[in-house]
Amino acid sequence: MAKLKAAKAKAKAPARRRKKETANTETYHPNLASEEKGIRPPNLEASPPFLLKFHPDRWVISKGSILPCFGKLKLQRGINRVDYRGGRFIVGEAKADAVRRGWTVIPIDIQGPGTSYLRCPEGTSAHILQWVKTYPGSSRMDRDDAGYIAFCEGLINDGHIEPPPLHVLERMRSVWSDRHIKAADRAVVVPSARVEANAAEATVKLLDAEIKKRTAALIPTDNAPTIPDMVE
Repeated sequence: MAKLKAAKAKAKAPARRRKKETANTETYHPNLASEEKGIRPPNLEASPPFLLKFHPDRWVISKGSILPCFGKLKLQRGINRVDYRGGRFIVGEAKADAVRRGWTVIPIDIQGPGTSYLRCPEGTSAHILQWVKTYPGSSRMDRDDAGYIAFCEGLINDGHIEPPPLHVLERMRSVWSDRHIKAADRAVVVPSARVEANAAEATVKLLDAEIKKRTAALIPTDNAPTIPDMVE
């Protein structure tokens, strides 16, 4: 009996030591709750920063407004003559090349010192315009139309870019007039095409009003009579 008690005591000893060691060990709890409750960043593809560039022949109709159709001067080393040294992009040659091609490069702080028309949503490497709206965990992107239109109109009103030339407005009217005619013809047999026809008609009226306003401010060309040299 004494030997049996001694054996049981010996068997229990390691358990007590393990219990004591466990009590003295610092417990680790993974911080999972904060990750689950945190806001996921937008699901956007990485893209380099860029400068907007404007060409006088590139315009687009959007939300009932005639807006410049900007191009992008990507700030990425080795592209468009852009270099990167000392933590800064070197863009002199790239901008000069764009100007030779008829573009006007819009300064990043055109809205005032310390401002930028770009933003990089937190948790992403995507560079987008500040008027683009993004959503947690989603690749969906919408635009703050009122803010973007105000930005474009401000560039024109402040003289940074010229308004659309008359020949561009006339060309756009021709395109939208054709769209209106074709959509109206389709609407005769496909009633749903009436929506497209009405939208095209509204755009034609918008362009007509802008053409009328621009024409009224123009000085007509000299219309003196011309007498060709002739011999009998």
